Parts: sequence; C-alpha cells; structure tokens
Amino acid sequence: MKQVFKDWKIYLTALITLIIAQAIWLSSWHFFKHSTEKTYKHPQQATLHVFIHGTFGSSLGLLSFFPVIHDNFKGSHYVKTARLMRKDPYFYKDQPMLERGMIQLDPSYALLEETDLKKIASPLIKGYADIKNLINESKELSFFYTFGWSGLLSRQRRRQEALRLYNALAEETAALQEKGLKTKIIISAHSHGGNIALNLAGINEARNLLKLDLQSTSSIHNELEQMCSYLSTCTTEQYQTKKGQKAFDYFPHQPAVYINRLYLLATPIQPETDHYATDTNTFKRVYNFYSENDPVQKMDWISTSRYYSDQRFSKNPLSSPSIVQVKIRYDRTAENDSPSLINRFFPSLNEPVYRLDPSHRDFWFIAHQNNSINKSIIHPLPLFIFSPLLHKLIKKQESNDLIINISKMHSNLRFTLLKHDDESYVQSEIIPLSFVEKIQHYLTDWQPDKKCKKQEFEIITKHVKQASSYKKGI
Repeated sequence: MKQVFKDWKIYLTALITLIIAQAIWLSSWHFFKHSTEKTYKHPQQATLHVFIHGTFGSSLGLLSFFPVIHDNFKGSHYVKTARLMRKDPYFYKDQPMLERGMIQLDPSYALLEETDLKKIASPLIKGYADIKNLINESKELSFFYTFGWSGLLSRQRRRQEALRLYNALAEETAALQEKGLKTKIIISAHSHGGNIALNLAGINEARNLLKLDLQSTSSIHNELEQMCSYLSTCTTEQYQTKKGQKAFDYFPHQPAVYINRLYLLATPIQPETDHYATDTNTFKRVYNFYSENDPVQKMDWISTSRYYSDQRFSKNPLSSPSIVQVKIRYDRTAENDSPSLINRFFPSLNEPVYRLDPSHRDFWFIAHQNNSINKSIIHPLPLFIFSPLLHKLIKKQESNDLIINISKMHSNLRFTLLKHDDESYVQSEIIPLSFVEKIQHYLTDWQPDKKCKKQEFEIITKHVKQASSYKKGI
C-alpha cells in the first residue's frame, strides 16, 4: 500500500511538472509569435537625409571651352583641374560637401581636432537636424549622408553620377531594411545636384523600357533615350570589378528607388530633366525653391540644349500635384532702394549693395564673410538648414505655386506663406531668434582664416598649373 501511494505521488508530481512546462512553452511561443508579428507589421521608421552639392568649379570649363560645349572633354585640362580641386579638403569649408560617393556622417557642432581644413558639412547638417527636431516633424530614426560627385558641367556626367547615387541609395536602404527598419528618403540638392536627383526618375523609367525592349520607341524623350543607351552598356553588379565610385556603375537590380521628398535648391530647370519631376513612381513630392535674386541659376546654357536655364518648371509639369514651386524672399520693408542690375552680378563693387532675396550661394553655402551691408536676414546660415520648417509650412497646401517671405518679428524669425498669383496671406510659422542665434554661435568656431580668399586663389592657381603639367607629361 505504501509503495502504491509512493508511486502515485511520483506520477502526480511528474504530471504537474509536465503541465507547468507545457504552460510555460505555450506562453513563450505565444509571446514570440505575437512579438515577431508586431515587428513585421510595424517596423520602426528610418529616414535617410541625403545632401547633394552642385557644380564644382564650373568657371574652369573655360580652360577647355569647345570640348565642354560638345560635352566631350575626357582627359581635358578642365577635367584634370577639377579632379585635383575636388580632392582638396580645402574646398569643404563652406558647403555640405565631402569626398565623392555617399558618405554617412554624425552631425555635430564640435570641433574634434584643431585644423585649418574645417569640413563644414557636419555642423551645417546638425543645424538642419536641430530645426527638424525643433518643429517635431517626426520621432523617427534619422540617418544623414552627403553625396559627392565630380561637379563637372556635363549632362553626360550627371547621368553617370545619378546611377552611382541610385545604386548607393538602393544598397543603403536594403541594408537598413534587413535590420527591420522601414525606410524613406529625403534629398536636399543644390544647383545641378538637383538635376542629378531628377535623373533618378530617368533610371527608373529606363529600367522599365529596357525590360520591355521599348528603348528605341520614337515617342520617348531624347534624354530618356540617352539614359537607356547608357544603362544598356552597364555590366551587372556581379561582374563589376572596378574600385571607388566606379564600383557603382552597374545595371540596377534592387527594387526601384523611391524618393519621399526632393528639395531642389536653386536648381537650373532644363528641358532635359524637367519632365522627370512629374514621375510619381520616383518622387512623392518635388519642392522647387528659387529666388528672383539668383541670376546664376539661369546662366547655364552650356549643359542644356536651350540657350538658357530656367528657375521654374513650365506650365505642363506645374499642373502635376507632385510639384510645388516656392519663391523665397527676404523681408524688404527696411530697404530704401533696389540694387542695380550691375550690383546683382558684381556685388563686390564699392557701390553699396542692398539685399533683396537670397542669392545662389545663400541657398547652400555658409557666408563666412562679414559684410554688414550685404548680410542676409539669416546670416551666416544657408537656407537649406530651414528646409524642414519650409516643408511644414507648405505640405498641406492645395496650391502648388507659393511664396515664402522670411522676416524678423520682435524676438522671432517669421516664415510667411503667400499665394504666388496675388500674394494673399495663407499662414505663417515662427521660431525663436534665440534658437537661430544659438546655431549661428556654434558655427563661429568653424570660420576659416581671414585670408581665405587670397588663399583660395593661390590653391586654384596651383591646381591649374599642376593639371597643365600632367597634360604636358612633365
């Protein structure tokens, strides 16, 4: 009897242990199953903020004028000089530009080491990030990159650089998505950097045409035909053996690149790429920021089939709801006189210069010079820093043709939104001047040597001579 009771006790203990173990296993499986489903259904949002500079040393094109005109200047004096200058970190001191390729950086105002070659990209993009965080645009993860390219004044080169950007973006987004992140892309592009970004749509369209073998159809745009021709010559990534940026010269195989927002900052609008802005399979929204005080934007007649570039998209692209045109101007209530046409082109003349609206450089470059007469209202900050605020102001507007006037009001910086046609008031946003002044103060540590203009001329002359010696085989 005692043995039976003992056996029964053992069996009962074993049964209870089994039930507890099964309950633990079921609860663990249920938790794992639902937590996995939650991660899959609701991955964390991550945004890639990419900054693309414009043409670099375009005036150097005069060194090889006729080859540049014909977009066929491989091995020319211009290319050799621009290549030497592009590698010189001295030229990274006044705009968010780093070495070539897509380079991730951690924005910061801190000077990690004392050096005369201060790369301004990190603190400028930190200012952009601070404005984004101030307006509570979103609580997502943010990753910041510069995309450096040759900067050559050439449609052909811009197509090639666009493919490198395309594949770099595809690789980076794929890597982040493998980590369980849901990605979106915001591009800020200055001058012809904007035309590189617009060419991303050309790559998506060319991929589709080549897949259907329709690249020779007579109805396609000539520039798109050129893109098809270029892509058809590219090898696959598997067989690409080149190094550096040429490693990205392969036919795309990743899913199509999609840009959530494209900020065009003083981009020359040209017939070769303006139609790409309406491609909603590539761009969710394209914002074209321009200024009437920017003659440089219209001066490129070399790398376009037209005898000038424009500031605005034509009426047909404008009808697309994905394009928003925004004229930027500074408050002019304090101006007594307007600047002459000569002063707009040659602000260095002794005659006083009165600021109207932002210049070509004001959109992208920090203004290290301290000219009290010619200061912008946000001096020395470039306008792109405020892009998140400009987007917040206009993103819900039905009108896609607008004006933003930037002015000081008491202790705030005011951004006023107006309709373009009749300049009627729509709404406004303000940020404390103290916040802006804090960013301005942080950037004072990054000011280069006062003799930088003379030094820059000497450095350019050195590179021109060095390129010339290469040409002669010295």
